[in-house]
Amino acid sequence: SVLMHIAYFVETPIIALFGPGDVNRWAPRSQNSLIITSHPFCSPCDQSPILYPGNRCMMGRPFCMEEIRVEEVIEAIDYQLSSFKKNVKNRKL
Repeated sequence: SVLMHIAYFVETPIIALFGPGDVNRWAPRSQNSLIITSHPFCSPCDQSPILYPGNRCMMGRPFCMEEIRVEEVIEAIDYQLSSFKKNVKNRKL
């Protein structure tokens, strides 16, 4: 998540996957940011093995990350790349 915040600071396009983390607290807030989450009922989670190594997910598995579809991520990547290409074309040198 440190890299996500550095990317936000230098205005780099971001695709952030949120599972157990608190989206309302930690998600970057910029026009260049796309947030993907499965909106699990148990998030934010303080039992996540992802956030707290050694802990066990109360659901038995980190379905909050497993439920994020690959297609959603690919669509976000395509969107960010097409937006980047448009911005590069529109820049005046």
